[in-house]
Amino acid sequence: MAGPSFHVEWSADTGRDGAAHINGFVYNDNDRPADRLVLRIDELDASGRLVQTVLKELDDSIAGLSHARFVVRLDDPAASYNVSVESLDFVDWARRPLSLDEPPTTDTDQVLASS
Repeated sequence: MAGPSFHVEWSADTGRDGAAHINGFVYNDNDRPADRLVLRIDELDASGRLVQTVLKELDDSIAGLSHARFVVRLDDPAASYNVSVESLDFVDWARRPLSLDEPPTTDTDQVLASS
């Protein structure tokens, strides 16, 4: 999971086509931009048991201290959902992807030498 640097606000509705639509925003509370953010949508039955998990990668990067809108269409509506951030890649100012456990680059000479 992505941890406390990201949070999701969302709602679900059923469209005229009978499909479920999960609409919302992912907020980046970190000052670093993120790429390849993947949402995890857990579909639950009426008793709260997991029926299926859908992973959806967002098309856009999210700037630091910003947000991105998303809409996910699901063919079969579920009784309820849980939506969270499954994974992401942080990007430093030199636009080099960082893994979640890699510290940000602080040595300017090192960054410039690797460009």
